[in-house]
Amino acid sequence: LAFPCHRTTIMTSQTLTLFVWLLVAVSICVAAPEPLCINYKFKCCPDIHYMVNSVTAQQIDQNTCQIFNEQFTIGPLANATQTCKNSYIKMYCLEAIPQCCDFAHSSIYKPCQSVCVQELNDCYNINSTIACPLGLWFKPPCNSGSGVSCPS
Repeated sequence: LAFPCHRTTIMTSQTLTLFVWLLVAVSICVAAPEPLCINYKFKCCPDIHYMVNSVTAQQIDQNTCQIFNEQFTIGPLANATQTCKNSYIKMYCLEAIPQCCDFAHSSIYKPCQSVCVQELNDCYNINSTIACPLGLWFKPPCNSGSGVSCPS
């Protein structure tokens, strides 16, 4: 009689182990959803009119709002003109929010160099591309807020 009881214990232990592994697998899948490309209305980045990664959009939105609040109240742009602040917002958002085309291309950065130059001009009266180097900023076709053509 002891053997069948022992065998039931082993089966119960294996079943429990399998159940725990199944829970771990399900929690991993739930914790790390597959990125989708979505339209997202950013509270603090009104010039973003392209698809973005569904997994990161909300967190980026919260972070940019917090950064702008600090920059414009106690930071170096606290006394800046509204034109400067608007240019800064556009430049920062294009740098911080990648375009999403599909699962394989979920983070595409191609912000236009002209947006960077405009921000420098509006905020510091500097009209130069030197501070906006190619590689970080791009010549057309590039993203100035409406996205770029997605890779095929």
